Parts: sequence; C-alpha cells; structure tokens
Amino acid sequence: MRKVNSLEDYLNALSLNDTDTPRSRYFLNRSPSALNKRSYRRLGRAGSAGGSSSDSAFFARLEDENARVQCQPRDRVVDSYEELGIPRGYGDFLYPECIVVRRCKQGGCCGDERECVPSRTTNITMNFLKTRLQITREIVHDLECECQDKPSFCPEPVVDCPDNKVWSYSECTCKCRNRCPKPFLQDEDTCGCDCLSQDRNCKNIYRGRRNGKLSREECDCVRKGLCGKPPCINGGFSISDCKCINSNS
Repeated sequence: MRKVNSLEDYLNALSLNDTDTPRSRYFLNRSPSALNKRSYRRLGRAGSAGGSSSDSAFFARLEDENARVQCQPRDRVVDSYEELGIPRGYGDFLYPECIVVRRCKQGGCCGDERECVPSRTTNITMNFLKTRLQITREIVHDLECECQDKPSFCPEPVVDCPDNKVWSYSECTCKCRNRCPKPFLQDEDTCGCDCLSQDRNCKNIYRGRRNGKLSREECDCVRKGLCGKPPCINGGFSISDCKCINSNS
C-alpha cells in the first residue's frame, strides 16, 4: 500500500481498484468523523463498540496516533565524538560524551520507498570540555522535515578508495578494508588501530606483555584476513601465538 497521511488516504487506498462503484463513492465522500459502526463493517471490518460516539472516539484516536508519527524533527541522543569528528581512544576526552539534538533522521513514518530528511536546518553553539580545554562548536539542528524518495541505488565512487579502504555500497562511502581486532579501536579516517587510554588489556597486547593476548575469536579473525593485525610497540604480531612478540625478547 502506498504511503497514507490520514484516515481519508487510507480509505482512498482501499478503494483504488473500484473508485466508480457506488460503494466506493459512498465511503470516499464521507469524512472519518462521520463513519459509524455500519460503515466500518462495510469496509470489511466489524466495529468493536456500538453507537456513533464510540466510533468517533475510535477514529479520533487513530488520527491522533497517526499525527504523532508524521515526519518531523525529534530529540535524538548522538555521540559527541562523532558530531565533532574526534576519534575515540587517541588521548582526547570529551564532556559531555553525548548530546541531545533535533534531527529528522528516523523522525517519522514515510513508507518503504521514502525517508524523513531535513528541509530546513540551523546551527546551534554548544559547549564542550576537550581534555582540559573549553571549546565551542556549531552543531546542526533540524528545524523542518519532509519525506523524500530514497536513492534507488548507491552511485559509483567519484574517486578511487585508498588501498586500505573499499567502497561500501550500503553506506555510499569508502570504508576500512579490515576492522581492528577487539579490544582495539579503529580510526575511520586512517584505519589505524589504537587503545583507549584506560583499557589495560588492550595496552598489554600492544606492549607485548606476557598476559597480553587476543581472544581466540579475534585471533581467528586476523588469521582469516577479516581483521587487520594489531599494532605492536616493539616487534610484530604473531598469528600463531595471537600476541605481539617483542623484537628484543
């Protein structure tokens, strides 16, 4: 069924194949508030309560619920690091870690072939702490939204992806060819792997400590070529041992 915005649209959609019949003309010329139990039965559904007042309340609730899911800006919790373009785990700490913004994405029901996108936006100044620095950044807030057709396909890249990246047709961008094995985090720009400063397990692997070792699952990922080899501070990563081997050991 096509996208409908009201109960009238719904009734129209149900009658598309027989709009010239007396039955169709009867329902298409009536407002939702005028529908009664008898007419609801004639649509192929039995009413659940007797009397036109009950039916009016029923359809009013339908319209109210439908209005709540229309395409419009809504509050969304987003990651501050992603909004500011700051990779996690590289020595920079942001506070607050997440912020609330007004966004159209997933902000309403547009049907299978359309999506809710911003039609008017504004920039709002927001304050953050970046490690010990006070910073301000302009964050996009959506003011108005509209339903637009989804792209029918992902276009070919306009430039070749770097050697360490491949074109993702699902995201329409170059993505890292191999992910970092856990617990390492990946810089999506450089595809490099690094540890959160407080992640002791990750640091032990990176430094080639005796107890620093990838899990069996993550080591298999490296062995199969699905994950890249993790960085080692001194030496190289041994797939057979699932750990960094120091060159001076």
